[in-house]
Order: sequence, then C-alpha cells, then structure tokens
Amino acid sequence: MNIRKLVSAFTLLPFFLLGNDDNFLIHIRASAFSNGSCKLIWRPTDTPKAGNLFTVEALNENDVWAAGSGNFLHWDGSRWNLVAKPVAGDVRGMVAIATNDVWAFGFNADSNFILHWDGVAWSTAFNPNESVMGLVAFSENDVWAMGLANEYYHWNGVTWNTSAYGSPVPNATILGMDGAAANEMWAVGYTGTTPATTPIILRFDGNTWNEHHSLLTGPYSYLDAVRVVSADDVWAAGNLQVAVHWDGNAWSSVGLPNPYPVFRSLTAVAADDIYGVGSEIVHWDGESWQVVATPGILLNAVDAVSASDVWAVGRRSKIVHGTSIAQVRARAPKDNSELPEGKVSLRWQDQDCADYYKVVLRRDSPKGKKITRAAVSENEFLTRPLQPNDDYFWRVRACDSVRCSDWSKWRSFHIVP
Repeated sequence: MNIRKLVSAFTLLPFFLLGNDDNFLIHIRASAFSNGSCKLIWRPTDTPKAGNLFTVEALNENDVWAAGSGNFLHWDGSRWNLVAKPVAGDVRGMVAIATNDVWAFGFNADSNFILHWDGVAWSTAFNPNESVMGLVAFSENDVWAMGLANEYYHWNGVTWNTSAYGSPVPNATILGMDGAAANEMWAVGYTGTTPATTPIILRFDGNTWNEHHSLLTGPYSYLDAVRVVSADDVWAAGNLQVAVHWDGNAWSSVGLPNPYPVFRSLTAVAADDIYGVGSEIVHWDGESWQVVATPGILLNAVDAVSASDVWAVGRRSKIVHGTSIAQVRARAPKDNSELPEGKVSLRWQDQDCADYYKVVLRRDSPKGKKITRAAVSENEFLTRPLQPNDDYFWRVRACDSVRCSDWSKWRSFHIVP
C-alpha cells in the first residue's frame, strides 16, 4: 500500500574527522557530492524468513521497517532483525512519524487491526470494522486510515475515531491512499466486480470524498498506487498501460515502457525522482518512466530514505536495496600473489556514483600494523615502496556524500626481494 512519509530536506556538506584510526589522505573528485545523474545499483539483501512482505517504511539509513505475513523486520544499518508481531495475520501497510512512533495496519481471519510501535514493542492499538487499505500521517496527533469500502478512521493523539465517508462511487474498493494534508488526501482503487472493473480516484477536501476521473478504462483494470508529491503533483498507477498525473487542474495519461509494468507502490524523493515497483522497478526522471531493474519476483512496496537510498520488498521475504554505491570488487594485484620489491599499484572496479574511495593497507595480517589509510578519487592507489619478505593485506570501499559501502574482502600479496 501507499503510505505518506514525513521528510525533512537538508543539504549535507562534506566533512572529515581526522584522527585515531581514520587518518585519511583526502583527494576528492571535482564532481564529488553530486549524485543527481547517478543510477542506483539494486541488490538483494540477506533477510530472515518473514513470509511474503507487503510494506516497507524507511525513517533513515539505520531505521527501516518491513512487514507482511510473518514477523516484522527491522534494519539497523547493517542487518535485518526479526521483531515480534502481537497478532497473527498480514500487515499490509505502515507509516512512521518517529523512531518510537510507527503505525501499521492489517487483518487476520478474526479481525482487522491497527498496530503501534512505541520504540520498545508492537501492540494492538485499534480494531476497525473494515480492512484498512491506506494509512497517512501528518503529525503524531493527526493520523488517517481508510477502510476498504465505507469507513475512514482518525487518530487525534488520544483515540481512534470512526466516520463513514459515503463513497460517491457505488461498489468502490480502495487499494491505496496518500495525502499532502488533512484536507488534501487521495485514494485509488476500482469499482465493479471482476472482470468488469473500472479504476477510480477519490479526493478528500477535509469534509467529503469526491470522485475524480482517472482516464483509464478496460476489463479488469484498477489503480493500486498513489503518491502525492505536492498539491499539484500527484501520481497514480496500477495494471494499465499508462500512469496518470494530476497537475492541480486535471488528470492526464503518461505512457509507460513496453512491456507495461504493473504498479503496486510508488515513492517520491522529488518531482523528478520517483520510483514505482510491482513487476519491475521503474523510475520517473521528470520526462519519462523507464525500467531500471527487473527483480524476478513481484515487489509489493517501495520507500526512499534519499535519492541514493531506496528499499523495495516483495514475495518470499524478498528485499532489494537501491544505492548509489555498492561493495567494491578488487581487481589487482591478484589475491595471494608474489610481487617484486618496490611500489605496488592497488586497483579496483570503478563506480560511476562514487565520490571517492577509502583504502586500507596493513602488514602481516588484516589486524597487523597499519601502513596506509587513504581516500582517493580514482580507482587506483600507488603505495610507497614496501619492504621485502613481508605479507601485506588491503581492502577498499566506495563512498558518496551520504555513506560508504561495505568494505571489499581482504586481499593479500607477498613482497619478494
């Protein structure tokens, strides 16, 4: 489902703390700290088994939640950890306000539920009459949830209140929800019964829900994802051959790459930096939608920490991470090689979006005496002359303005006279 996240935009300026074990020689690329044109590298992550995953919510690079048919999963910056769920059933969506203030919704065979994380544990906060299909938060005292067909729910900081929204569309089924403010919310889904379904878009003005024309028709068609970038910049998509866009005055159709992707979720970093997932991972760059990755499995949700840090989740505990940098592959010298006395050229695979690389060289073992720690702009580092009859160990990692990748595996070489 599509969940609103509160984001604070800021500019991160480069800085280095030099001292102790971080004495790096600094040589930064002229184009450093500008990732606007970088394509993300999408890689699967090691994930504990947690069933099918339906939702992901990213607060920051060290605080990401994922959930579905199994227990909750939490990313702490280095690994995914299982976190107990207080009820059985599927968690279908989440929204995070703070590290200790996260909401989730779902259902099981006996009831519908809204859950809350207080920083210590998940607990059941409310049992709505209908299955919730969308959740949006504007503050800790202003959280909205929308039911499958007839009701919507509001958290005022003390209690959940229930209201009938009186859908203007007969037989409406809601599949997604998002909003810019409490008087500017959108919901998408379909009306009718399979296979004769028609996509719908509803808009809430603070008092009533009204239907908006979605421009889409066709048998068994629906809208599953909606993302509000701003009041005059709203996207919706589903299983049709186009996405639709609201510019503040009217909806228009926007073409998609062929074969046409199926959308299950949307997330926006900026007006010209939007990701959608489903059958593919697609990206809007302000001019067109393009497929950027094919995960090989249906993805159900996507959320972004930043332009260089995006998460997507799907079936069978699948989680893929899109970053501007990835673990570096060392190239030369070959591992366990013997080299003549003198300077040694350490080389590794270049990454387009890396601003610089950190290199570490040690003698005798990976925990041995530090010979060099350096930050260089190119994918090569020339050591000083190394003394013979010693073993040397080195590794490297890529960095951008926000983070560094994992270190490469240690490589070794031996200097002979």
